[in-house]
Amino acid sequence: MTFFKFNITFVNKLFFLFFLISTCIYSFSQNKNDTAKISDFGQFLNKLKYPEDVKNSYMLELSYGLSLPGFGGKFSTPIVKAFSLDIRYGFVRLDSIFTLPHNYYFASEFAFLRNASSHLKLNREKITSGVTTDAWCFGFGYSNGYGYTPNDDSKFTLYNSGTINWSKVDIENFPSNPADSNIAKLYDEEFRFGTSFDCGFIVDVIPVLKFDLGYEHQIIFPRHLAWKWLGSSSIELFFQRAIDLYGIEILKLDNKNLPIINFIIKNAVSFIFYEFRRHQMNWPFKSETPMNYDNMKIGLKFVF
Repeated sequence: MTFFKFNITFVNKLFFLFFLISTCIYSFSQNKNDTAKISDFGQFLNKLKYPEDVKNSYMLELSYGLSLPGFGGKFSTPIVKAFSLDIRYGFVRLDSIFTLPHNYYFASEFAFLRNASSHLKLNREKITSGVTTDAWCFGFGYSNGYGYTPNDDSKFTLYNSGTINWSKVDIENFPSNPADSNIAKLYDEEFRFGTSFDCGFIVDVIPVLKFDLGYEHQIIFPRHLAWKWLGSSSIELFFQRAIDLYGIEILKLDNKNLPIINFIIKNAVSFIFYEFRRHQMNWPFKSETPMNYDNMKIGLKFVF
């Protein structure tokens, strides 16, 4: 039964993640009176149901950034860095019912289209060496988090996002190294399934225009192993939804620090999972090394 074979240290890593979450929550709870500890799972469920007084707004985002393609250390030929253009369209909502003054809950669903190419750089310097790429990607994502309202006219949102996506990568000049060439053939001109996480912050410029700065780690699978992917994703989802639920408790204990606490814990979990997936696409299950893109981007978000 090698299909569900875990890494030998997997249980220890799960305990580490659980300890990280529990310790953060416990440390903040000790500073408050026990009578403040209100457990109301119904409130959390109501939040997920999007009550009638919480309205969706339309969102259109345009972003540009630096993309660093790689193959988890298994590719010895230099790869030229890429630059990306990204468009997102979807819905966004802010909910202050479950938070105290100057905090709010943020959630968004979106579809996106991206082109990441070695030739989208701002300067026109000629590329003289290395493997160049041109990749198209589309997919669907969900983002949530909490934010601060220092005053009525400004907002500062900290978020965590996840997507499922499909990519078609054109590897424009194949490496001469046979091992690298074999890896490139797995992806070249083929649609491949993948996932990503990203994190960042959103700052209001004016109510309808927002500035978004973020980091994204995208993985592209050489082949899709549905059951292993489902198992890996379910484990991460368990931790993420547990943090969302604990957020209700943190809110009752330390509402001023809820946005930053939520941001640190959720993105620490995502970062750890995706760093292991950098080398094993369906970690903690034994699986192949995927293609990776590390993306740093700046965006303008229009909300209307």
